[in-house]
Amino acid sequence: MSIAISISNSVKGALVPGGGGVPFVNEYSMTFDGISDYALGGSTFSTLNGVTKMSLSCWVKPTLNSIDEVISCGYASGVLFQLRIYNTGVVRFQFNTTSFYTTTGAGAISANVWSHVLICIDKTLGTSAERGRIFINGVENQSNNLNTVAMGTATTPLYIGVGYGITNPYEGLVDEVAFWSGSDLRSESSAIYNGGVPFDLGSYSTVPDHYYRMGDGDGDPTWSTNLTDNTGSYNLTSSMPADARLPISPSSYSQNSFVFDGINDFVNLGNDASRKVQTLTMSVWVKPTAFASDPILLNGHPSYGNQGIEIFWNFNLFRVRINGTGYGLGAGSGQNNWTHIVISYDGNTLKRMVNGVQGADVVVGATINYTNYNGLKLGRSVYGYALGLIDEVAFWDSDQSANFSTIYGNGVPTDILSLSPLNYYRMGESATWDGANWTFVDQGSGGNDGTSSTLPESAKTGDQPYVL
Repeated sequence: MSIAISISNSVKGALVPGGGGVPFVNEYSMTFDGISDYALGGSTFSTLNGVTKMSLSCWVKPTLNSIDEVISCGYASGVLFQLRIYNTGVVRFQFNTTSFYTTTGAGAISANVWSHVLICIDKTLGTSAERGRIFINGVENQSNNLNTVAMGTATTPLYIGVGYGITNPYEGLVDEVAFWSGSDLRSESSAIYNGGVPFDLGSYSTVPDHYYRMGDGDGDPTWSTNLTDNTGSYNLTSSMPADARLPISPSSYSQNSFVFDGINDFVNLGNDASRKVQTLTMSVWVKPTAFASDPILLNGHPSYGNQGIEIFWNFNLFRVRINGTGYGLGAGSGQNNWTHIVISYDGNTLKRMVNGVQGADVVVGATINYTNYNGLKLGRSVYGYALGLIDEVAFWDSDQSANFSTIYGNGVPTDILSLSPLNYYRMGESATWDGANWTFVDQGSGGNDGTSSTLPESAKTGDQPYVL
């Protein structure tokens, strides 16, 4: 199950809400390592003491590798309240010990995909079936075992990323956490989900008692390890590392990428002659996962290493090949990390930028050989097949070196349609599956849709590109 996010309305986290929320910037989220990462308050979390009604909203992107506690607080008898995610995709909210809860069925959320969770409790209602509601991406999904007893009295701080006894640490990302005390907002579930677009809950008609943006506004530009309460005064602290704040969120322009198996996966992006040009620009986000020589993006023929122009990964270094001669691009972010590469060539000079750093121009002085031209290929060349992840692929029949920084987007993909690419493949955001193959819709002016070869339906992943 994937969430429907209005990607077309977001540029580097600047949101146009889908259901009436206030526009805001949602640039960051927090990642928890499932080992020792968590945040907690500096005092007992008393906001929910004695309440019979409450609501909790958050965005999560779990790995589902284990049974994890996302949000928790304790009292004299054990668990006061706890948001738990199981490795089966079950979401459960426990209230006054683990014996009383509202829960979803299996598969309510998926691994490595952003999902919105809204918990709504009203213990005054007549039957157990009515007293709790869980909404996943705006859709009600739960069964209940809740009594009428009000919330007990907290004896611990609020914890995010771990159980209150430092148990079952959470692995995954969390964003936009909000608590309402005394308010059951089940009738407002659609407004809070907002069509899959996070919005400023601090400006919502029912203002939350506590609201944690999970990175945004928390010590910009460098995260201070504190999580600010934007509507209350219960701030959280942590000993998490600086890189626990990631520049990705449910609002990011790119939500998906594709994984290539290194055996026979590739994408044919067409053999239209419009790409047989001497002046061109190619841009790609890539995450290589092996110490190997792997193709990334080729304009030429996969059987002729002495023709065309190609970006490839060569044993922990990125390189460009023109008519068989290689030119270095450096290591980028290295193996198992995202790197952005953009190059341009004008028939004489190679220009290059890796992760926003401009390299020195290289005078090549060669005419690109297209004698056996076979088109634009993603993940295939004379070097074999790509092993890793690829996203946001663009091709221009012009020199875009003056726009390299804009194409890079300051470390996260952004909408580059204003730069008029001839071909632009959003990968996960524009791809469609027909039961056998993926079609990658060309968002550029060229209209050259791509077709996969052997890529399975599961090749689409929620791994979002970014560079810290």
